[in-house]
Amino acid sequence: MKPIVLISCGSFNPITVMHLNMFQVAKHFLESECRTKYRVLRGIISPVNDRYSFKKTLIPAEHRIEMIKLALNTSSDNDWIRVDDFEAKQEQWMRTLDVLKHFEREIKSGDLLADLPNVNKSEVDLRIICGADLIETFSVPNLWKDEDIRELISNYGYVILPREGSNHEKYIEEHHILSQYKDNIIILNCWEKNDVSSTRVREAVKKGDSIKGLVEDVVEEYIKQHRLYLT
Repeated sequence: MKPIVLISCGSFNPITVMHLNMFQVAKHFLESECRTKYRVLRGIISPVNDRYSFKKTLIPAEHRIEMIKLALNTSSDNDWIRVDDFEAKQEQWMRTLDVLKHFEREIKSGDLLADLPNVNKSEVDLRIICGADLIETFSVPNLWKDEDIRELISNYGYVILPREGSNHEKYIEEHHILSQYKDNIIILNCWEKNDVSSTRVREAVKKGDSIKGLVEDVVEEYIKQHRLYLT
């Protein structure tokens, strides 16, 4: 079984039950159902820096990181997943490619997997895990550089959780870069509805609606306690 580390980069504003479920679905699929069998060593959640200018509703990283920690601690099933504050602590926003290069160095040096001494670090794959909606942003003007997309897909690769209503296969086939590296894209054999998102959570809080079932109970309490997303 090929060792692999999964990393999810995003705002996690806030973390939802869907974010955690995505990791669990991926681990099961990669270890049990994928044509190439993997051993999933670690899941990494890397919250974006506060200076990410595309997110006007972004709350400070300290809150987002604390909510991730609380969510992860709700179940021992999450023991293999970690939140890492490297990206969030930087003085400026980082490109996803630079974040991946950092974690690749951490893996090869042994620092990231220090608790797994018997793993040959040079054999470990590092892949981005995300929803299908993220790869579709590759076509948004001025958001991604072609050279970054090419390096991300060729040197690392993606594990994609498809969403209802997303024609991801057609998108990949027609994309001028993704179509060249289809073998580096793993599509999970699980369709998820689009009805759970951080945006929906924020909008519900602002309206005073319930967010039970969208986030872990401890995250809901944290949002209430710190009066987040009210404006």
